[in-house]
Amino acid sequence: MIEPIINILCLVTSLNMLLRTSLFPGYWKPMAFAIGCALFVWLAYPYAIEENKQFLMPFFTSEVWLYNAGALLILESLLLLGSNLWQLRILFGDLSKRRLWYTKLMDGMRYLPGLFFFFALFYLEVRLFLSIDNWAFESLTLIYAVVLFFGIWGISGLISRLFPEQDLRIELSSFFLLLQLLIAVVLTAMPGVNGYMTTETVNVALSWQPLLGWLALLAIGWIAGYFGFQKKSKKRIKL
Repeated sequence: MIEPIINILCLVTSLNMLLRTSLFPGYWKPMAFAIGCALFVWLAYPYAIEENKQFLMPFFTSEVWLYNAGALLILESLLLLGSNLWQLRILFGDLSKRRLWYTKLMDGMRYLPGLFFFFALFYLEVRLFLSIDNWAFESLTLIYAVVLFFGIWGISGLISRLFPEQDLRIELSSFFLLLQLLIAVVLTAMPGVNGYMTTETVNVALSWQPLLGWLALLAIGWIAGYFGFQKKSKKRIKL
């Protein structure tokens, strides 16, 4: 059951990345990102040739790998979600015009692609090699890179035309990021959908560590946001 969840996660991550790419200003920045993705799959194809289903499955059935990947995915999703919320605040004019160090940092985070997106590209490349075995690997990789370049550049531009409101695209991206968080919790905390089913253990208890860690991060973020808002509100009242 782990492979369908990985496929859904790759799809959700790709849709979120297309929405984020459509928010890049100008036309050359989405094009540069598309070139980078195409270059990545071209450089990664020698490693993708060496992978096969027997090599990939131990990772999907490894408890340690799922914990580490789930933790990284949760942190990545929270970072990108914070970047989306920052952009919404900018759009609604809820920020000072002072250019502090953290404002520059948050402005730069909107170009953060996310590491799992590149894992999705590599995973799709491996599955492509496993599905089509009568073509040369170089030809398959070249076709994949060209389709990827025009797909990212074209679809991101199409999204920006279909949904010209930036706040709507940011909200859709945030929705997909929440889905990523949910899938990450399922992968790491819920027995029966991951590698636990391949072990001889029959009754496996729910692993609370990643779930409690996720809830703790949400609680810390909520508390920091609440008191930060209260502090700013008091300053506005004094003014």
